[in-house]
Amino acid sequence: MVIGMLQECCRRRQCVQRAISLLLAESTLWLLVSKAPSEKGSKYASCKNLIGFHGAVGCEMCVTWQHAACIGLSSDDVHRSEAVIALKSELKPNTKIMNVRVESYEQRVGQIKDYLESRLVAMNVEINVLCRMINRSNFIIRGLFEGLKDMPGTVIKIAERYSVTIPLHDISFVGYMKNNKTIMVKLNLIGMWDVLIGKYFKKIKIRPTYASNCVDDPKFEGEIPQRRIYLYDHLCTVSGELNKTCANLRKNGKITRFRIVNTIKPYAVLVVCDGSTTKLDLQGCEEILGTTSMTNAG
Repeated sequence: MVIGMLQECCRRRQCVQRAISLLLAESTLWLLVSKAPSEKGSKYASCKNLIGFHGAVGCEMCVTWQHAACIGLSSDDVHRSEAVIALKSELKPNTKIMNVRVESYEQRVGQIKDYLESRLVAMNVEINVLCRMINRSNFIIRGLFEGLKDMPGTVIKIAERYSVTIPLHDISFVGYMKNNKTIMVKLNLIGMWDVLIGKYFKKIKIRPTYASNCVDDPKFEGEIPQRRIYLYDHLCTVSGELNKTCANLRKNGKITRFRIVNTIKPYAVLVVCDGSTTKLDLQGCEEILGTTSMTNAG
């Protein structure tokens, strides 16, 4: 509503200014006054008569006063000049009022914008918390094949690879995501995933998992040995954006590697080129990425 009032006020102000410009363009350069603001005894530049109280016009270009009759101004010209002067006098205070209102509306719009932005940030935090609670026991498996028949059995074998036992009844859901290459697993127990991911990260370098370790299907015999399997948290929206931003930072050479810590307020542990580490949230990573993009553009 406020934005609409601001737009309407701006439109009216532009219309008034345009009307004044058109009137001034069509009017004469002579400015009619009822009494010429000259010293006593001053004479007209045209006829050298003393300037009286009527019929004096001033030129806006050369700043001289003339007798209207001497310079050939008709009564229509005089009346038109009078109309322009009256209109300018009438519109001047109205224009000031409009300017004040526009400034007030602009200030109000700025306040509303700041409020909405702060509310949006708060809502995003709340959504992130809810997503984190919902996805807390979920994890993602990448590197497997499309068309697996026994996905729960495959999940159990992957867990056994890291000395973690996941009973079949503790798997709430397992299935392909939209690309049919990534598998999402939902467990009934949050602690079970915490144990699995902890052991996974401890052994990921010394004991990586390949598809041949957990898939027993003749259909994939030729492809199985080359496929390595990775486990990930089921990231919420903010964590997903953070992961994408960090991947771009690594692509641009600003960092060598990173790890997403998927907490209520997710952050990334970045390893920069000199080997040092730093912790940044999404905003901090986006600032670095924005600086890098500007440098590359320059």
